[in-house]
Amino acid sequence: MGLMNRFNKGTIDWGIDTKDMKYIKLSEFKEGDVIPVKGLFINKKGNYDPHPVAIAENGLVDLPSHQTDTVNEILSSPEVVEAIKQGKVAIKVRTYNAVKFGNRECLSVEWVDIE
Repeated sequence: MGLMNRFNKGTIDWGIDTKDMKYIKLSEFKEGDVIPVKGLFINKKGNYDPHPVAIAENGLVDLPSHQTDTVNEILSSPEVVEAIKQGKVAIKVRTYNAVKFGNRECLSVEWVDIE
């Protein structure tokens, strides 16, 4: 990989046909669930701002929009992209209290290594 390759923003071929996959809300999982990640992309066609999506075994998992910068960083890292392709990356569902939403309990994910 050349020095400037990280600035070439092409689509990553994850080797997975997502055409017939259904979207899954993060709320359909329980806190602590670990979901192996088969691929990632930014959905720019939604009703809201672009947001990240994880390709999982059973569908496309909508991730919170606050993960967009993180997913963009992951997508620009050949090392992490390769780890995902090798089945070494997962997300773990977690809850947190969002002060800006009246201390409401919200969902997010932690990025975890699969051994």
